[in-house]
Amino acid sequence: MSTDDTRLSPHFLLREFACPCGCVTTPMAVEALTALCIHVLEPLRADVGVALHIHSGYRCLAFNRKCGGAKNSQHMLGTAADVRCERPHEVTYAAAKRIQTRRGRGGVGKYDRFTHVDNRKGKASWQG
Repeated sequence: MSTDDTRLSPHFLLREFACPCGCVTTPMAVEALTALCIHVLEPLRADVGVALHIHSGYRCLAFNRKCGGAKNSQHMLGTAADVRCERPHEVTYAAAKRIQTRRGRGGVGKYDRFTHVDNRKGKASWQG
């Protein structure tokens, strides 16, 4: 699938989630990314009140290995994104945790330079 200006939700385009290696994002991953945008990223953007910047979105297996991603990374499914914004990092993480609690599902990870969010069926949170 193309990584052009395909809109996944009101504030997110497919190209923002493209794998850095330049591979083609699979149709199944595009479907998962759309759900991530609608159910996690749009509410997160509304909560923090500013635009979110995608640090990492979809990753193919080869790139996930190259960047040291988890063996079963949610990024390879299109269900995860690492985000940052112009607000303090703690604000983004706290907002993501509120959304996770409200939804009763998803992963939230706090890292030095970004917050990881995902749309997994269970709940998980960590600080990396």
